[in-house]
Amino acid sequence: MGTNLTVKLQALFGNLIRSSFLVEKHPPQVLKTQSKFSSSVRFLLGSRLSATGKPPLIRAVIITEQQARALGQHSNTHR
Repeated sequence: MGTNLTVKLQALFGNLIRSSFLVEKHPPQVLKTQSKFSSSVRFLLGSRLSATGKPPLIRAVIITEQQARALGQHSNTHR
């Protein structure tokens, strides 16, 4: 029973974390090769999850539409 509850809590915690990101500044819809742009992501939970007081290290990666679709399909098969 405890293991099942732990697995459910970990899944809920993971969903909370994944749902706590907000893209504040989006890149342009059409990206040109060899051009630079800026984008920013905000972690809405901030330091609320950190027991040490240090902010968590967040890394965001911009992916292609094809990569996003593949991730979506992978995510749907593992629910």
